[in-house]
Amino acid sequence: ENRKLFLFTEDGGSTLKANGIAIYNIGTKTSWGEAPSFVSSLTGQANGNSAIVADDYGFYVSQYRGAGSNGAGVPAVSYYNMNGQRLWASDADEIKEVLNGCQRGGFAVNKERNLLAIHDAAGQFVFFDVNSTAEGITVTYKYTYKHGMSDVLQMDFDYAGNLVVAAGT
Repeated sequence: ENRKLFLFTEDGGSTLKANGIAIYNIGTKTSWGEAPSFVSSLTGQANGNSAIVADDYGFYVSQYRGAGSNGAGVPAVSYYNMNGQRLWASDADEIKEVLNGCQRGGFAVNKERNLLAIHDAAGQFVFFDVNSTAEGITVTYKYTYKHGMSDVLQMDFDYAGNLVVAAGT
């Protein structure tokens, strides 16, 4: 089995990069006492309050970005290949037009890995069609849903494809 543990290394340390990634290739092991299998800094990651979602070809990492802060160099959400190379970021012009930051770093990817939802700083969920392959990723705006919640804390898609949200209010 190809089980992996993805760890966002906000504060880093002697062997880990600050605001980077550590990947442990656990496989079928029931315990782990080794160094990470892969460690890398991540282009554009400037702060914590992040989330990670992996697929077969790479992984998404978000970071808290307030309203108006999905800018060049420090995007709300990025997608990296398994070598830590950024392939896509939400600071692309066509995405910046519809995405206003990333409140609390909140985002989710459905189980089929073809739909991305980001909670932006304008109090809305912004949905994108995604297609990731060994060659790269494409991300296309789908729609926006304005909601009345002020503090979305966690979000994920259930197995039926519904977006499930935990909010403070």
